[in-house]
Amino acid sequence: MLPFPFFRESFANLASYTQAQQLYKKVTPEPAQPLFEKLDLKKFYSLQVPKSYVHLMEDTVIPLGSPDFGWHPHMSKPAGIISIYSSTR
Repeated sequence: MLPFPFFRESFANLASYTQAQQLYKKVTPEPAQPLFEKLDLKKFYSLQVPKSYVHLMEDTVIPLGSPDFGWHPHMSKPAGIISIYSSTR
C-alpha cells in the first residue's frame, strides 16, 4: 500500500485533506506479482481461435492507417487477424 502522503500528492492532490483520507481508506491494494510474473503462452498461441478486427473509420483517438502506431494494420497484422470489417457508422 502506498504511504498516505504519496497517495495524496499523486492521486488526490485536488481533494481536501479530509476527502483524501476518505479516498485512502477505500483504496484496495492490488497484488503486483501478476504484473511481473512471466506467463507461458505457447499453448494459447497454438489454439485455432478465429480472429476479427473492426476497423472504425471515424476513430480519432489513434490515427488511421499509420504504419508505425495505428491499430490497423500495425496491430491487426501481427495478431493474425482473419477478417477485417470497416465501418463509418
